[in-house]
Amino acid sequence: MKKFRTELIPNYLSLFRILLIPLFIYLFLFYQNDGMLWGGVVFILAGITDIIDGYLARRNNWITNIGKLLDPLADKLMQIAAISCLYIKSLIPFWLILTIVVKELVMIAGATLILKRGRIYVHSNWYGKMGTTVFYAVVLTIIITKGNYPVVSNLLSVLLLLLTLFTFFMYYIKTYRGEYKKKRLQNQNNQKG
Repeated sequence: MKKFRTELIPNYLSLFRILLIPLFIYLFLFYQNDGMLWGGVVFILAGITDIIDGYLARRNNWITNIGKLLDPLADKLMQIAAISCLYIKSLIPFWLILTIVVKELVMIAGATLILKRGRIYVHSNWYGKMGTTVFYAVVLTIIITKGNYPVVSNLLSVLLLLLTLFTFFMYYIKTYRGEYKKKRLQNQNNQKG
C-alpha cells in the first residue's frame, strides 16, 4: 500500500475544485429549489479550497510542477463556469462573458506556449489575487441578489470588466514582456557561449 504524501494535499484540493465545477453548474442551472444559492455555496467552497491549497503549498513548500498547472487551471475553469452560468441566467451582459472567456483562453494559450519553450512558471501576483478576490465577490453578490438590482449588476459587471482588462495587461507586461523575454535572452546568450 502506498504511503499518503502530504505534499500532494494542494494538488488534491485543486482536483477537488475541478470536480466541484459540474456540481456548481448542475445546482446553478438545473436544481429548482434555491439552486442558484446552493450553487453559490459550492462556489464559496471552491474559493475556500483555493485559499487553503495556496496557503499550504507556500507555507510548507509543497509546490509541485503538476500543482503549478492544476491550481490555475481549476481557477480558470471555475471562473469560466461561473460567468457562463450567470450569462445563461441573464444576470450579466454578453460583453462581459466574452471579455473574460477570451482573456482566460489567451492566458491558457500563452502559458502553454511559454511552458513549451522555456518551462517558466508564473507565480501569483497581487493583481491576480486581487482579481480573483473581486471576481468571487462580484459573482457572489450577483448570485445573492439574483439579479433583482439591475443597476448594481451592471455596475459590478463594469467593475469586473475593468479589473479583467487590468489584470490581463499586468500579466502581459510582467510575463510576456518581462520574465519570458528575460529568460529567452538568457537562453540565447547560453547558446552563443
